[in-house]
Amino acid sequence: MDLATEKKRPLQTETEVPSEAERDEQALARLGKKPILKRRFRFLSILGFTCTILITWEAELVIFTIGLTK
Repeated sequence: MDLATEKKRPLQTETEVPSEAERDEQALARLGKKPILKRRFRFLSILGFTCTILITWEAELVIFTIGLTK
């Protein structure tokens, strides 16, 4: 780009920030993929996933303790 065309371009005071969904679609498009599943995480689904992850090590501890003591 030469300096003449750069000077003619108007200054932008506000920049558009793409939404999270748009950024996700752009990232998938760069990989050559189409979005199939919609990613809508609500509070209850995030809470359930967090509880599942946090209780996993406790459940494994109980299972391995029972298996190793017998």
